[in-house]
Amino acid sequence: MSTAGPIEKRHYDTMNRLAEVLDDALNKYAPKKYGFTLLVFEFNTTDGRMNYISNANRPEMITAMKEFIANCEGRMIDKEGNA
Repeated sequence: MSTAGPIEKRHYDTMNRLAEVLDDALNKYAPKKYGFTLLVFEFNTTDGRMNYISNANRPEMITAMKEFIANCEGRMIDKEGNA
């Protein structure tokens, strides 16, 4: 699965509308601002694209995704060094 390149044309409008709705729902009245990443991919294929959109800049999004994956895999270490 590839994430290289812009959002596929068939998903562009929908993903941008969803991102606007998510950003508004999470951040319009929130005292703190929240980041999100939306991943869209086709099931049961190995040659498809994974499209993503985020309200975070790319380095922040990558860090958040790495932390999410490490946590899901049981590799997350807290500030005290505990798993």
